[in-house]
Amino acid sequence: MEVKASDYPSAGMLPKGLTQVDEFLSKNPTFDGRDTVVAILDTGIDPAAIGMQTTSTGKPKVVDFIDCTGIGDVQMEPAQKCSDKNPLELVGASGRTLKLNPNWKNPSGDWYVGSKSLYSIAPAEVTGELGKERRMLHTEKHEAMQLSIAKHQQQHGDGDYSSAKIEALDNLKRLYQDCGPLLDCVVFHDGNQWLAAIDTEESGDFAEIPAMGAYKSTGDVGMLCKRHLLYYTVNFYDNGKILSIVTPPHIHSTHVSGIAAAFDPEEPVYMGIAPGAQILSLSVGDKRTGMMETGIGLIRAVNAIIEYNVDVANMSYGEPSSTSNEARVDRLLTVAEA
Repeated sequence: MEVKASDYPSAGMLPKGLTQVDEFLSKNPTFDGRDTVVAILDTGIDPAAIGMQTTSTGKPKVVDFIDCTGIGDVQMEPAQKCSDKNPLELVGASGRTLKLNPNWKNPSGDWYVGSKSLYSIAPAEVTGELGKERRMLHTEKHEAMQLSIAKHQQQHGDGDYSSAKIEALDNLKRLYQDCGPLLDCVVFHDGNQWLAAIDTEESGDFAEIPAMGAYKSTGDVGMLCKRHLLYYTVNFYDNGKILSIVTPPHIHSTHVSGIAAAFDPEEPVYMGIAPGAQILSLSVGDKRTGMMETGIGLIRAVNAIIEYNVDVANMSYGEPSSTSNEARVDRLLTVAEA
């Protein structure tokens, strides 16, 4: 089959003509992966990605997003209750006073708080740009303070004292270290399910923030960083004591999932090989190890494959090894196949 220049880049990314997928689907339109679940063991899918919303039959494209690495885990502090004096206020894990949403229902009155560094779960592209923005703001504040001190020095002549202030500010600017935004998290049970809310503005004000449930039961998707379009889902473990914030720390998994099963009726050229299939997103690439997978992450992924009765598992991921089929995860996969 001849590939025309006008077909670039889709022909290179999804060569369905060369692989005869288009011809096969035209003859067998219902053989498009429907009623099949494909697990993608990779870096985690972007829940807002075009083509990753529904299948060709209208089912949700992604059945669940699971962080197998544990990098998004938030260990919640012991339950606390609001006081009679301030029935909608808590002390957050960050130390901030948290103002709760009055529409939240919490029959038990037990609230669990925790915090998470945005830098620990965001892609490098986001942390890099956000870091530049925060450093610029920090520098602007320091320069404004130094200018104010210099003007005061000229007007009042307290030379040594003002010079010491300016020197101290210079040292602080030189020693600048950005740990990134610290996000307060609140978890509670509404009588039916666990819910969570995250303060992405670092304001402590949850009054207008909607609470999210686990994606597999609610389909809830939130946004951690609006400027950088960083979306997330949540899971709960150990009876609400652990909140799992699931983000895609790299684009690789979204790319792989698009090849496998993207469904985009407005742009058919970008549809995947099996647009009818559903996806189980399993994040095994650990940001703490340079996106390398770990044994425990793979074992958690295998457990999820068994739990969700997955039909096909794809792992376009890995590195050279001196041995093959010898690790514990291989033995678990053998059990899963059985």
